[in-house]
Amino acid sequence: DPASNGRARRTAQLTVNGQEIDLGLISIDSVRPTVTGTVPDANAVNVNPAAPIRIAFSERIDPASVSADSVRVLIGGQPVAGQFAVSDAAPQVTFTPAAPVGDLKTVLVILRADRPGFEGQVSQAGVHDLAGNSLAADFSFGFTTGDSTPPALVSLTPTSGSVEQPVAGVIRWEFNEPIDPASVTG
Repeated sequence: DPASNGRARRTAQLTVNGQEIDLGLISIDSVRPTVTGTVPDANAVNVNPAAPIRIAFSERIDPASVSADSVRVLIGGQPVAGQFAVSDAAPQVTFTPAAPVGDLKTVLVILRADRPGFEGQVSQAGVHDLAGNSLAADFSFGFTTGDSTPPALVSLTPTSGSVEQPVAGVIRWEFNEPIDPASVTG
């Protein structure tokens, strides 16, 4: 039953002495969620620095299990500020950065599974499906943002307004970054 999220609460009654025993929450769904796709793709290059990150799963994810601790978005080991959204309609989590992450940055995304403690208890919770099943293992992928900032002219020789320049003189433009020679015509 999709409405039960693979879980049910049941009680049983012993017929010998009429005692009622609460069996508690019974998990019918024991299948762990898996990541089925990401946007951008793993190892993608020239990604828009302002683009959201989308992670698709094999089943719907519990919104309470998605946080900056269970889904880490990092640049140079530092967390990226932003908002998580868990879809009600599709098995998908979206991370939207608070600001563009910057040009030519390597972004690492890590989805965490439960971390077991010494005695088998969960010491650090990871991403779960609606039945409470964690990812089987951490999942990570990375991508590199593109250059979204256009080049800027930093100097021009001869300077604007110069007079009596030689006809055979050289005109030089200096930009703040390399320019593709094929983009210069005329």
